[in-house]
Amino acid sequence: MNANKYSHTQVGWVIFVCLWVSILITVFATLLTKEFVWVVTMVIVILFVCLINFATLTIRVDREKIRLYFGPGLVRKTFPISEVLSSRVVSNPWSAGWGIRLTRGGWLFNVSGTRGVELEMKSGAKHRLGTDQPEELDSFIKQMLAGG
Repeated sequence: MNANKYSHTQVGWVIFVCLWVSILITVFATLLTKEFVWVVTMVIVILFVCLINFATLTIRVDREKIRLYFGPGLVRKTFPISEVLSSRVVSNPWSAGWGIRLTRGGWLFNVSGTRGVELEMKSGAKHRLGTDQPEELDSFIKQMLAGG
């Protein structure tokens, strides 16, 4: 991380392993039964697409924007720094889960763990960014909010 940019990618190892195990079990079951090959092929494709698109979360911050994207970037979200009122380190309940979801605390973007950074927007909306580096991310966002 340089003084003007923050970038970190978190791997959701539980998601990664679970999806690979699901793919392997499905392939093995298909080889044993040799039935419903088209249906099983579609299930494998869907699991593989989920693996590629949701096993990692990258958060990048610079003076203008907070960008986050899952996997290679097909699923992404951008927050202009000028619209962010504040940030703080938070702990999400385990029941909030992973992925993209609406929680009591606002929208959550997460691939692993329960820690993150909550952005409070000038509009009043709140967004939580799951990360395994919440203190570093929060500190950098605060630096950018201060004109960093």
